[in-house]
Amino acid sequence: MSEFQLYEFMKCDRALTQADKKALQQVSSRVKISGNKATFLYNYGGLRDSPQAVLVRHFDAMFYIANWGTMELYFRLPQGSINPEVFAPYYRHYDLELVTQGESEVLKIFYNLEDGYFLCDRDYYLDDLIELRQALLDGDYRLLYLAWLRSIQTYIEDTKKSQLEPPIPPGLDDLSPELAAFIEIFELDPFLVQAAASASGTQEKISDNTIKKAISQLPRSECDRVLFDLLNHEPNLATNLKQKIAPFLPQTNESKPPQRTIEQLLTTAQNDRQDTRKPRKSHSKSPENQRNERPSRQRSRGLGICRK
Repeated sequence: MSEFQLYEFMKCDRALTQADKKALQQVSSRVKISGNKATFLYNYGGLRDSPQAVLVRHFDAMFYIANWGTMELYFRLPQGSINPEVFAPYYRHYDLELVTQGESEVLKIFYNLEDGYFLCDRDYYLDDLIELRQALLDGDYRLLYLAWLRSIQTYIEDTKKSQLEPPIPPGLDDLSPELAAFIEIFELDPFLVQAAASASGTQEKISDNTIKKAISQLPRSECDRVLFDLLNHEPNLATNLKQKIAPFLPQTNESKPPQRTIEQLLTTAQNDRQDTRKPRKSHSKSPENQRNERPSRQRSRGLGICRK
C-alpha cells in the first residue's frame, strides 16, 4: 500500500515573508509555497520538524491528513482569545484540546479512523475551513460543539451514554459553508448533527447602527490606537476592536436549552435515520447535498491513493 501524508499550512492576516519562505525551505525541499500558504506532500518519510512548531512560528492554521486514517485541524489563536472555562465542557482528551505554546494558544481537533484508510480526493482543505478560526475569535463556538460531537461518534462504544452534552451554541440549524465543510471533511453523521441542532437557538444579529453606537463610546485614545495599528498592518485588528466594544453592546438574556444526554442524542439520530428523513435544510448546503455534488472521500482498507 502506498503511503500518503499531506500537511497544509495557512497564514490569515498577511503573506509569508522572505524569511518565512527561507525557513520553510529548510524544513523540507518538498514544500510548495504560494502567498500565504505552504503544503508538504509525502508518499514516504515525513516532516522533519514538529508540525505544531512550524504552525506557531509561521502560520495561523494547519490541516493534516494521512491515508492510514488520521486527520487533524489546528488553529493558532492569540493567548486568552478563548476563555478556558468556556472551552472546558467541550474538551475531549487527544480529540479536542486547547494548549498554550509560547504567546499563542493552539486549538487541536483530531480524528483517527481505526478501521480503514482514507482515499484522498484532493490536496487542499484549509480554503474551505479557514473562516472557522475567525468565527472562534468572534465567539462562535459551533465548531467546538461539532468537534465534540465528532469525538462522541468516533468513540461511541467507550463513551458513557449518561454523560450530558456541553452547552448548545445557537445557530446549529443554520450552518455556514465552512461548518458544512467541516462536517463533510470530518465525516460527521448528518443525522447526529440534526439531532443536536433540534435544541439550538437562533443566532442574534447585531445591527450596524448598534455597532456604530458602541464604537462612538470608545475613548479617543482607543480609537487612535486602532488607527495606528491599522497603519502598521497589525494582525487581529477586527477581533481586538470587537473585544473593546463588547462592553458597550446590549447584553442578551437568552434562556439556555436543557442539556441532553448522549443517549438521547443518539436515539434521536437513530430514529431520524430509520424514518429516512433528510437533515433539515439551512441557508448553506447540507452535507448530504454537498456529497451529491462532488465525489466524496471513500474508505478502502487496501488503497492509499490521492486523487486530484
